[in-house]
Amino acid sequence: MSSFRAENVSAFIKALLDCEKGHAKKALAELAARYPIAITRELNVAKQWIRSRARGTERYGVVASSKAMRLKPHAIDIRVSVDPVHYFLNEKHDTRSSYYLEDAATEFQVQGLELDWA
Repeated sequence: MSSFRAENVSAFIKALLDCEKGHAKKALAELAARYPIAITRELNVAKQWIRSRARGTERYGVVASSKAMRLKPHAIDIRVSVDPVHYFLNEKHDTRSSYYLEDAATEFQVQGLELDWA
């Protein structure tokens, strides 16, 4: 909860994961104006969405749960450790950077570091 805009994000995510449609809609409505969230099952759509919204030096990247072993069919293998130096500091053309949206960092690998869009 490091972001000043994130006070209701946890409630929304819990409702979403618990399949509580009404609660999730209400929580999302409270967030939508200041905390943009999009939900899709299409990884390429998500990548395109993030690229189209990031401005200037805003950093973006793929973040996945450290327990997300079932993402391998989608070419997201969290067993491959990202190098934080390359992931967070390299430019958009570098395949090791977060900008490339190829490697996923886990919640532990990004802890204390900043991504504007994930």
